[in-house]
Amino acid sequence: MLACRFYWDLCMLVLLVANLIILPVTISFFNDDFRPRWVVFYVGSDAVLLLDVLINFRTGLSLYRSSNIFPTSESYIGCR
Repeated sequence: MLACRFYWDLCMLVLLVANLIILPVTISFFNDDFRPRWVVFYVGSDAVLLLDVLINFRTGLSLYRSSNIFPTSESYIGCR
């Protein structure tokens, strides 16, 4: 596994955990708090997570650990 991919997945994990905590609390207790910084955070995190999905669909998928076969078909990767 590439180091870049590891750090990208780590950043996605941090972003997901932040959304998991911040979004429900904001919806539950601060309904009228739509300051620009929160809107930028929500839209930015959604855009980054969508970019992550697009990148993962364009990344090859290893069939076996010792094999050098990497299918890159989006439909095949989406089904796996």
